[in-house]
Order: sequence, then C-alpha cells, then structure tokens
Amino acid sequence: MTLDVRGGLKNTAINHSNYIAFEEMLSNAIDSYLIRRSGERESPPFCVQIEIEILKADLFDDGFDLNVSCSDNGAGFGEAQVKAFVTKDSTYKDDLRIQGIGKCKGAGRIQFFHHFNTFSLDSIFRDSDSTYRRTLSVDASTREVSESSFTKISVDAHDLKTTICLKNRRSVSNKIEKDLFLEIFSCHAVARHLYKSFLQRLIVLKGLVGDFSIVIKDKFNDKIDSTEIKAQNLPSPTEVKTLPLLCLHGEVQKLWPKLNVTRYSFAKVNFPDFQHEIALCANSAIVYPLTKNYLKNPADRKKPIDGNFELILVESEALESKVNQQRDGFDIPQECGLTEDLHGQFSLEDVINSLEEYVYEIITPKDFDRNQLVRATQEKFGITPTMLEEVNVKIHYSDTEENIAKRVLKKYQDEIVKDTSKFIELKQQLLKLDPRTEGFRDKVNELSWKYTSTIKKIDMTNLSQLVVRRSAMIEVLRHAVDKLLDCQQKEAGKRNENERIIHNIFFPMGKDGSDAKDHDIWLLNEEYQYFEHIASDKPLSSLTWLGGGKIFEADVDESLQKLFEKNNEIHSAKRPDIAIFSQEGAVIIIEFKAPGVGIQEHINDLAQYSRLLAAKSNGNIKKFYGYLIGTTLDDSRMPTGWTRFSSGQGYFNTGQIDDPGTGRRYGELYSELLFYDQFINRAERRLDVYKDKLNVKL
Repeated sequence: MTLDVRGGLKNTAINHSNYIAFEEMLSNAIDSYLIRRSGERESPPFCVQIEIEILKADLFDDGFDLNVSCSDNGAGFGEAQVKAFVTKDSTYKDDLRIQGIGKCKGAGRIQFFHHFNTFSLDSIFRDSDSTYRRTLSVDASTREVSESSFTKISVDAHDLKTTICLKNRRSVSNKIEKDLFLEIFSCHAVARHLYKSFLQRLIVLKGLVGDFSIVIKDKFNDKIDSTEIKAQNLPSPTEVKTLPLLCLHGEVQKLWPKLNVTRYSFAKVNFPDFQHEIALCANSAIVYPLTKNYLKNPADRKKPIDGNFELILVESEALESKVNQQRDGFDIPQECGLTEDLHGQFSLEDVINSLEEYVYEIITPKDFDRNQLVRATQEKFGITPTMLEEVNVKIHYSDTEENIAKRVLKKYQDEIVKDTSKFIELKQQLLKLDPRTEGFRDKVNELSWKYTSTIKKIDMTNLSQLVVRRSAMIEVLRHAVDKLLDCQQKEAGKRNENERIIHNIFFPMGKDGSDAKDHDIWLLNEEYQYFEHIASDKPLSSLTWLGGGKIFEADVDESLQKLFEKNNEIHSAKRPDIAIFSQEGAVIIIEFKAPGVGIQEHINDLAQYSRLLAAKSNGNIKKFYGYLIGTTLDDSRMPTGWTRFSSGQGYFNTGQIDDPGTGRRYGELYSELLFYDQFINRAERRLDVYKDKLNVKL
C-alpha cells in the first residue's frame, strides 16, 4: 500500500479552519484510546497533551511560524494503523465496532500536509506481549508514504505513548494578521475552540471512560502558558429536543430523519470569551456552523441572552452520511430546487428553516421590536405586511431591512417561476383534452385560478417597486426645483444647469421613446406614458411613426434653428424640451424653465413651435398642447386672453394656429402656464392611490 501525498493534496480540498489540525489530532487521540481500552481490561485514564510553539519566522521577517504536537496514551501505531495510514480511503475504524469511535473518511492526515510542511510520528505500542517504537517523518519533498517508510524497533516495556508533530505552517493556510496570530493560537483560544467543537463527543467520552484530561500548552519566546479541559468541567445540557426535518419541494412535503438538538447555556461570568453558536454536527463533533444564518450581525453573537451564551448543536442520521471529505460541510444542496423530482434530496436550506423557530425562541432578546422592523422595511423598500404574509417570510431578531427585502423578492421570484412552470404544464394538458368531456371545464377553471394567482404575485412585487421608485423620483424633483441637489451647489466657474437637471429628471435629454424606455414622464401626466413617440431635445427630422414614415420634413431642424437665430442668438440650436406625439395627429410641447426664470416671457415660444411643427408635418399634426413650467410668474406681464385657474395658480388659453403669411389654419393650440409644485402635488396624489392599495406609508 502507498499513500500518494501530492495526489492527496491535489484531490482533497483544503479545510480552511485555523484549528483543523488540532481537531484531527484530538479526534485521532480519542479513537486511539478507545481502541486501546477495548483490548485491555485495565487502562489508565485518558490523557492528551497538545503543545503549541510560536516562533519568529526569521531575522528579517516580523511574522510568525507555528509548530504543534499532540501526545496521547492510546493504542499507538500498530500494523493495522500503519495500513490504514497509507490507504487513502481506509475503512479501518468503521470495521472496529467500538462505541464512541469516529467515522473514518481517510482524509484527515491530508489536512496535516495541507497546513504544515513537516509531519512526524513517534509511537510506543504493544503487539502481543512485546513493546515497539515506530517512527515516521514526512516533509514537503516527500511524494509517497508506504509501509516501508516507517521505522520499527523493539523497546523495553514502556508506557504507551504516541506523539504527532507538525512543523512550519504553510502559506496555503489562512493568512493571519501578525497581531492576531498570538491570540488565535494561544492555548486558551485553542482550548475554547476544542471545548465547543468537541463538546458532544467529550460528553459521550465521559460516559464511556469516566475521568480524562486534555492539557493545552503554548510557548512564545520564554513565556509558557497552559490550560486544561477536564471531564468534570463538562456541562449538562440545558435542553435536549427532537425536531422534524421538513423539506418542501413544490407541493410535496417529505419527512426525513429527525434533527436531534442539544442546547447548552454558558454563563458569561464564567465564560467571558464565548459567543452564541449554532452548528451542525457529525460523529458528535461540529462540522458546519450555522450561526451567521440566524445572527447576521457579528456584534449580536457576542451579546449574552439573560446573562448566558447559547450553544445549540444539531445531529441527525440524515447528516451523518453526508459529511464531505474535508469535514467542513455536507454534500447536500445549498437550496431547495423548484421541481418536485430531486431524487429524495434535502438541502441545507431545509435544515436551517426546520431549526428556525426553535433557535429564535432562544436567541431573541426580550426587547426586540418586530413591528418597528416591519415598518422600517415598508418605509425603505415598500415591502408590506401583506407581502410578508403572502410569501410566508418571517421577521426575526438580527434581520435587517435589506435582507428582509431580498428574502421577500426571492420568494416571489421563486413562486412566480414555479407557478409559471405549472401554468405552462397545465396549458399543455389542456390542449390534449377533449372539449366534449366533463373534465374539460374543470381543467379550464384550474388553469384560470393558477394564472390569477401568478398575476397577483407579479403585480404585488411590481407595484411595490413602482411605489418606492416613484416616491424617490418625486423627492428628487422637489429637491431639484428648490435647488438643493448636491450637483446644483454653486461653484466658481461652473455654469448653472438647473433647467437641464430638471429636464433630465422627467426624460433623458437627447433621447426618444425608443432610446429611453425607463423615464419619468408620468410626473407630468400618466397618459403620456402611452403616446407613440416622445422626443427629448432630439432632432425632429429623425422621428418616425411606429408603422414607418417620417413625422416631419427633412428640413424641420434647420427651420427651427433659423427661427431661434432670428429671435435669440443664445438659443439658436434650441428644440422643444420634450415633444410627445400621438398617431391621432396631436403633439404635446413641454418647456421647462429654470427656477427663478419668469415663464410669462416665453409664452410666444409655444406658438412658434406649433406653427413650425404644423407646417413641417405635411398636415399630420393638427392638435397642439403646450406647457410652460417653472417656479416664477409675473402676473402683471401676462397678455390678455389668458384665464387664471380656479386654484389661483397658473393660467390657460386656447387659440388658433395660423400661417402668419397666408392665413392658412393649421390647427388649435391649448396652452397652460404651470408651476413645478403643481406637478409634484398631482403626482403625489396619484401615487397615494397605489400606497392605499398596498397599505404602505413612505
């Protein structure tokens, strides 16, 4: 038998825990002692000593190096252990049938090689009535390890002892800040980790062998420190509970082996360095932490509940066979699929959800205000209580507005995909039915209800997003009109572009309806969203009807330029700010004026635009609606014929559009002079209808 070291490193994923080597050494030590105890009538109490040596990397480096050793009084490295060591996927331990012994994956020693450059073994063991010493040394240059790589000599009767040494921590391991290195690999930190990670197994061990001792020492320079884990230090469970592992794929609920939950409570006064921990276990040892799934804020993990830190360990027959090779997770899907046919597989998501209610009952502080969090989520993202109920999203301690919104939207997305898939499937079944049968209309009714359900979910999601987005745009427009946006602050040498800023809020400049599908022309009027063509400060000669054909003659832009060169040299290249066209031959001309500019001075612009557009449209456009919008209006300079609105704000007028030279009538112009605040208030009132529908306040 030969162990391919380099092949093992290549094919076995690295476990990135800083403590994986300590875990493997302690696990092997426990197994070795249980093997010895099963073959001896009287064995000494189990004892392990782990020594940590922290060294300066070299004279020119301010980093650290690490050497670790573990000595135990187990059975040692006999012939069977050697064969198991050089066999990649050994089942040696599985065949021993010894209570409390670990499951064998055959990959633990590969983690030694992943994390350290040098591995050595020194073992005193018995074979029949004789005592032997076996040694092995492996370094970074070693390609293979075989049975012949070990040395074996006979020794006088001696206490059994096996020591594993690991030297020179490899750079492929987690890189640690030098300030944290001494803390992470202190004897107290290692003991704390092993205590929590092996708690279940140590309690089982105590029941099997009675008293035991695990001593952890660290050495740095000339300073030595130590701590000890003793059998009498182990706590009793606060609670032992069995929970169902529920898995829901589609509409079919499957029941799996139970989740066995053991809870321990540690008083902060006695364990000040602890924090809350929820973890999945296999073989009575922690494999995969779940704490972040329930306590998303690291600070919450360090806050005791009623003076205690909670350790919740979860085991199950369903998990035992799913441990991955590097023992840092399980070979199960992360999330549930949307289909029902998943070959009987459950997911990590199922496990987390099955534990959720129990875990939050324990780790939620008494002063947690769920309703306040729901209100905050509604205000920030438009996620209503109705939506939470619709997709069955529960709000828990340590949730944030952001993750609640993500969960709700993901649930909606999943439900919509699932419902759409079923809808298509049902529709295919419908096409195969005979309309003459009784079941035909039943299937039609079922299809209708499925489709209605899907539409409801889609509408709820889209409507919430629309409300939040429109509320935001109204707020931006209000700030722009009041010149409060950051981009509107005065800077030396910077030109004032308030009019352009406001224009771009309604519709991007230089674009048309085909270029910019995402605009906010609804701020002016909801109906404008549905007009055939919108041009925002864009050459009019480029515009075409949806069915083909130009709206205007080719020289329309040149004519506009000449018109404004005649009137105002500054605006020689001006076009209507926004022009909206309908197939029925109507155009809406919208002119924005910067805050502070008197809009009454630009009334004639509307008439000039209308005459030119009418003349250049070959008679296609006959109805004109003109809007001048700003913040300032001098009533004393208003021309005659304009009527004030009953609200007292703004004016309107209706008049004919004629050719000044020939008197030919082009059509009719309806004009309004309005204030930005009017549009903002109107938009808010329209949006209130949606808010009432969703029962949302923003």
